[in-house]
Amino acid sequence: MYQIAHIGIKVKDVARSMKFYQEVLGCEEKERHENERVKIIFAMSGNDILEFIQDKTKENNLPEGVVNHIAFHVADIEKEINRLRELGVKCISDEPREFNGGKIFFFSGPDGEILEFVG
Repeated sequence: MYQIAHIGIKVKDVARSMKFYQEVLGCEEKERHENERVKIIFAMSGNDILEFIQDKTKENNLPEGVVNHIAFHVADIEKEINRLRELGVKCISDEPREFNGGKIFFFSGPDGEILEFVG
């Protein structure tokens, strides 16, 4: 079995995405890379790494293999949902719903990527 090294997410603007993931999800920037084709920022989310990829060669740099959603564990889902709403984050779910003995809640990232809280 292989361990995941990171999750790559295509975004329109890596700086905007990094700001969102820092402010909303507490991610920390790990490193940046840039060349004539791409801008990349790696961000730590707990022990996991998210890679934001901005394609500099195309006007609309999305799809290709967009990840369906990323789920984040939270200790207090109600508190986190209130924080999302205070920050003006677009919520997909109206309320958290029961799932597998816990609760889940979906919201959107800056490029419309689907994010989920699991509590």
